[in-house]
Amino acid sequence: MADAADTIVTGNNREYSGSIYIDNKVLAAEGIADFNHYKMDKDLGVTELVPYFFI
Repeated sequence: MADAADTIVTGNNREYSGSIYIDNKVLAAEGIADFNHYKMDKDLGVTELVPYFFI
C-alpha cells in the first residue's frame, strides 16, 4: 500500500532502516485502524484478507 510506503519513506530514517514491515502494522502504528477502503473485494470479511509479502 502506498500509504504505508509513504510513512516509511518520509519517516524517521533511523527508526525504519534495516527492517521489514507489514503494511497494516505500519498504518496501525500511525493510528489508522479501518482498512476496509483498501479491500479490492468488498464481499470479503476483514479476517479473509490475504497477506502479501514483497521483497
